[in-house]
Amino acid sequence: MTQEILFPWLRESIERAKAKANKIIFSMKLAGLRKQSGVKQTETEGFSQTSISRIEGRKDIKLSTLVDYVHALGMEIEINVINESLVYTSASFV
Repeated sequence: MTQEILFPWLRESIERAKAKANKIIFSMKLAGLRKQSGVKQTETEGFSQTSISRIEGRKDIKLSTLVDYVHALGMEIEINVINESLVYTSASFV
């Protein structure tokens, strides 16, 4: 017997843990970008410290917010769409 049959709640628990881990990783990556740029939360142009804290704590944000956040750090953003056999690259958001 598999664990899923013995413990049906196990799958849900694992999915919740993965979602929580992904949120933490996303937050760490955004905060890491900011720190790598040498910018403090209070110094991010166009955003309040509270806004930056919220953005870095979210697991999902609007693309426009991400673009504005990255631009405030003096960086650009590029999105790549990847298929198993093809790679499509969009234009950079400048």
